[in-house]
Amino acid sequence: MNAIQRPRNLPPENAEAAYNRLMSYRFARRYIEGRDVANIVRDYPAYGVRLLAESASSVAVLSSVPESQELVSNVFSAPDTSYEAVDLPGIPHRGGSFDAVLAFEVIEHLEAPEEFVSEAKRVLKQDGVFLTSTPDKQTHSNARNHRDLEHKGEMYVPELRELLERHFDHVRIYRLGAVAGGIVYGDAGASLEIESADFHAGEVSAGLTPPATLFTLAVCSDSEIPDTGSPRLLLDRSRLIFDECDGHREDVHLLRAEIEHMQQTEVQAFREALILAASENILDEVLRRLNLTEKSYAGRMVKLLYRTWRATGPVRRGASRILGKLRQRADGD
Repeated sequence: MNAIQRPRNLPPENAEAAYNRLMSYRFARRYIEGRDVANIVRDYPAYGVRLLAESASSVAVLSSVPESQELVSNVFSAPDTSYEAVDLPGIPHRGGSFDAVLAFEVIEHLEAPEEFVSEAKRVLKQDGVFLTSTPDKQTHSNARNHRDLEHKGEMYVPELRELLERHFDHVRIYRLGAVAGGIVYGDAGASLEIESADFHAGEVSAGLTPPATLFTLAVCSDSEIPDTGSPRLLLDRSRLIFDECDGHREDVHLLRAEIEHMQQTEVQAFREALILAASENILDEVLRRLNLTEKSYAGRMVKLLYRTWRATGPVRRGASRILGKLRQRADGD
């Protein structure tokens, strides 16, 4: 199989989402060999189309994102593949049209998941198979205290099973998710013994307990569903998730440095504000003392003027008598 590159003109996708999507389609290939498939998606179907087309007889991509139809049909064109915009939960095809219906990460976005599952059952042939994946409410949301605002309703695993068993005679439930870890294997290649490790509070425990995953994958049919056997493991040859984590770590480091710089700036600004406030207090004290001094000087001036007025009283009276006599003489002459 040729490598499938993700074009730059598609929306960004993080490593975990890419692993979930790729693993879902790789898992589905065992059920669609030489069959007519409906791939129902809520977003850009991307490279999943080519993966399905390598095994299926035909693939009908039914997308609820109309603008993705032309983009993806050009970018991920494949033989015997068609693209159609749909308004879920309805599926605009006659009954018994497909051997397999795939709906990965779709039902959690719908107001009426029951109606959608019923529609998927309707368009399946008698021995057809329905594959769907959806977040496990316990591990995806509750355990992480996380809420996805785009999800209309997540389900616990028992709820999902009950929903599917109301429409199909046989339902197999699998765990699906991206996990990080290490691997040791011989050059000649050998079957893998899968263990998982738990790093918690500085302690490490390892064993055969499977790792927690955020998604549930279900295979449903009215016919008997064969057991897939041992777990499927898809490894990351390009170390994408580690590179992405390194990138996030660098972003966090830069963000912390920026926060520290902002905090230091705020501390310096606070210190300067304190100095300014102290300077203002000193200035207020100086003005207060000047006001007191001014009032003191004003009081002293009033007292001085009063004393001067009293001291010059006899002079003023003597001058007044002299002026009076001078006027009398002037009048007599």
